[in-house]
Amino acid sequence: TEIHDAPAPFADDDADIILRSSDGVDFHVHKLILAKASPVFSDMFALPAPVAGSAADEQKAGRAVVRMVEDAHALDLMFRLCYPVPDPPFDEIADLSRALALGRKFGLAAVGHSARFRLLAHAHAAPEQTYAMACTLRLRDAAALAARATLRRPLLRGVRDEAFEHVSGAAVLRLLDYQYRAIDRVRALAADFAWIASEDAPPPIRYTAGVECACELVTVRLRDYSRLAVAPWWVAFMRRAGEALERDVHESVVLSARLITPAVLEAA
Repeated sequence: TEIHDAPAPFADDDADIILRSSDGVDFHVHKLILAKASPVFSDMFALPAPVAGSAADEQKAGRAVVRMVEDAHALDLMFRLCYPVPDPPFDEIADLSRALALGRKFGLAAVGHSARFRLLAHAHAAPEQTYAMACTLRLRDAAALAARATLRRPLLRGVRDEAFEHVSGAAVLRLLDYQYRAIDRVRALAADFAWIASEDAPPPIRYTAGVECACELVTVRLRDYSRLAVAPWWVAFMRRAGEALERDVHESVVLSARLITPAVLEAA
């Protein structure tokens, strides 16, 4: 592998050590900055220098060279979170996964806090991947947020296998159990109206004695065991809403034109 130097800001002339990536990129860095950011680096730099002329004594430009197992991309991510430079954008969730793993390995609080915050931002765009990563890294709050976001497409529909490649079967089962319970809950809400109080039933769906209606009313039982005659279009709307919510458990589904339009036409 051809050795070459990393670009700025890891090519400083006043750097005092070189960390070489597994793919042959030399990062000219400062011991003090890395030691302050990581107890692992602090301990490593405190070790005695290799014996001059030994196999471990590798030098370049008068600086010791330390070979790392991480590739250049991983080291660049990690060092940018240690140095006083702008954080990586973390546009790819894979970079977040790598940064969080490095943060744990090297005890980098800055990596953990920054990457964890950005992981939460990915929960809605990539909920399954975020959930898997959060479980792997034992981030309970991120896992809970991501699990809720998976309800937009429950039962792992359309999810690629590699999203859960490094996750335990128990974590996947917990997610599926959560999704099934959510679906059962919305299904029950659409079929049984005992969660509605009689005083909360909106006028457009309720009919009382003396009010004429050309349609055949449907009697439903409410929360206080009272019974209410409602328009059949509303019952049909609730049935369709329940079916739609089984595929996408989100409030926006109930307010979508796909559900509202048929109800309006039936009520007209």
